[in-house]
Amino acid sequence: MSPHFIVCCIAARCRMGIPGRSGSNSLPGNNETSDEIAGSYGEILTDGLKDSYRNDFVGGVTSVTVNDLNKSAGTLLHPDALTWVVVGELSKIEAKVLALTFGEVMVPDTDGKSVTP
Repeated sequence: MSPHFIVCCIAARCRMGIPGRSGSNSLPGNNETSDEIAGSYGEILTDGLKDSYRNDFVGGVTSVTVNDLNKSAGTLLHPDALTWVVVGELSKIEAKVLALTFGEVMVPDTDGKSVTP
């Protein structure tokens, strides 16, 4: 399984809800109108997907294991290269953000120039 498929599975599982809950084994609202059906068909044609892609997708999503997720996370996520963007009123969040000690904190002005605390 490709790491990018695993990321799609994570997103789809979030949309499908909690496993075992009623109605959680489908993707709601994806093909309710003729425009949505046409869009789905267009996606299959444009992206070169198998004709059975939509029918197979939920099964593929639900078959992803914790091991698959961990393996993909190790391939796709690099904690040493993450950039956190925190938005909020500086006077209310600055002390809490600095206390996290995630690394350098940069506060930009409205032109993007650093006014680091």
